[in-house]
Amino acid sequence: MSSGVLHPPVAHADSIEFGAAYRCETNEFEIAGVVETSDQVTVITRRQGHASRLPYGDHALRCNVGGRRVTATVKVYPASNGECMGAGHVALSRFEVGGRKEVFLDVSPQPFNWPCMGRAPVVTRLAARQVGAEVVLERCTASDWTWEKGYVDMVCESEAIK
Repeated sequence: MSSGVLHPPVAHADSIEFGAAYRCETNEFEIAGVVETSDQVTVITRRQGHASRLPYGDHALRCNVGGRRVTATVKVYPASNGECMGAGHVALSRFEVGGRKEVFLDVSPQPFNWPCMGRAPVVTRLAARQVGAEVVLERCTASDWTWEKGYVDMVCESEAIK
């Protein structure tokens, strides 16, 4: 005899969340994108294993690189409802080196590490590092992110601050 209760089959779905990590060392400060899927966690960094993941919330980051103070303001949102928030969202509202305002930010706050509504490029990494007597800024971008390939068309550009 049947109880009349339906038991649907168990469904397994892939999940994804976008976030950020940072690293402050004697000669380099970095904000790196984090992509966490149901299978793995990927950090977009020059040196794997050295970055600390930023938890949800507001973060005022500071680091001295080559005698210059680097500051960044980052807000990490959990997955939520709303425009471009379904897989988490990171907003970078300040990235300064030696008082030079909003270095490498196209808009403020700059969406970080997630393609929103076809807006490109996707900023995946910002860094300031000492190279000799100069501090070099580096910004890495991608044209998109896909399940099949991850970030597509990654490009890094750099400029020295005199």
